[in-house]
Order: sequence, then C-alpha cells, then structure tokens
Amino acid sequence: MSTHFDQATKFIRHCLSATLLLFCATLAVPAYASFVNTDFSSGFSAWEGNVNDTDLGDIFADYPDNFALNGSSATLITSAGEIEDYWLISMYQDAVLASLAPNESLWLSLGVSALLSSADDFFFVQLRDLNTNDVIDLSTGGSFDISSMTGGSVTFEFGVIDNDFVLGDELTVSNINFNVTTESVPAPAGTLFVLFGFGYLMWRKGKA
Repeated sequence: MSTHFDQATKFIRHCLSATLLLFCATLAVPAYASFVNTDFSSGFSAWEGNVNDTDLGDIFADYPDNFALNGSSATLITSAGEIEDYWLISMYQDAVLASLAPNESLWLSLGVSALLSSADDFFFVQLRDLNTNDVIDLSTGGSFDISSMTGGSVTFEFGVIDNDFVLGDELTVSNINFNVTTESVPAPAGTLFVLFGFGYLMWRKGKA
C-alpha cells in the first residue's frame, strides 16, 4: 500500500521540480542585444565615429579634441581646427537584437546631457532599424521599451551638430544599459490539478 503512495509522491515531486525549473528558465536574461563595450571600459573599441560626414581613417585617434571618455560616458565636442571647423561629430555601433518571447520586453536605459551654444544647434540620440529606417528617439534620456525593434539589425547612434558657427557644443551619453523584463506566467491550474489528481488516485489504489 505504502509503495504506491511513495511512488505517487515521488512522481508529483518530480513534475513539480520540472515545472519550477522551466519557470526559472523563463526568468533568465540572455544576451538579447549584441552591442559591446557600452560602458566604454575598452575605450572606443567596437564603436565607429564620424566627423564632418566622414568616417575615414582612425577617427578617434585623428580627432582627439572631438571625442572624450570619462568612466561610463562618451562626450562629443564640436571644435575649430586650423584648416576647417569640425561642426558635425557623431558615434555609432551596429548590432542585432534577438527575438523575444511573447512575455518579454527589451528596454534600453541611458543618460543624455547636452550643452549647446544656441537653439540653432542640434543633437540626436536614437536607435534606428537598418532595414526600415524606423527610429526610436532617445534624446531625452531615461528608459525606453525597444521591443518593437527586436529580431533585426539596428544601429545605436548619437551626435551633435553646430549651426551657428559658435563651436564648443557638447553631447554626453552615459550609462548605456540593455535589460530584458519578463512578465511572469503562473503555472496553469489545470496542470497542478492533474498532477495532484493522479497522486490521489494512486494513493486510493494503494489503500485498496
């Protein structure tokens, strides 16, 4: 009699353990965004730069006055050179955003601050879909749901543009972070009912 009961108990425990492991697996956070070095701990590695609509050469080494790093932030600065003004400064990195499960969302958080000499100057911080050119504007800083762009190639880009010929405009982007949130889905009540119902029947059979 006790043998059937023990077997039923072990079966229920095994099923519950498997259900718990499956649930915990859905809470794991894989690397959905293939962006690298977003904290700039490796300098400008993996990033590309642009000065006055050109990205030829080693941009970061060739224009040290226009790109600066400080901890987890990057600052872009317009400046006057000996031959020409450097009025458009930008950085970007391409990546792939993996597809999400139905109960998941991908968020991008960052800090943004700008120091412009006039309202004629301009800066942008955005995530752009490389296939459709759709854009999510990130220029206010904060946290943004970017789930709509998962499953494809994107570019994260930011820059500052001088339009009033008063140089020294600055844009700082900091604390770039990607995070997946998961809406928990409780185990279906029917599943637990079947498990415990089976255990009860095994127990009754053992007593018979």
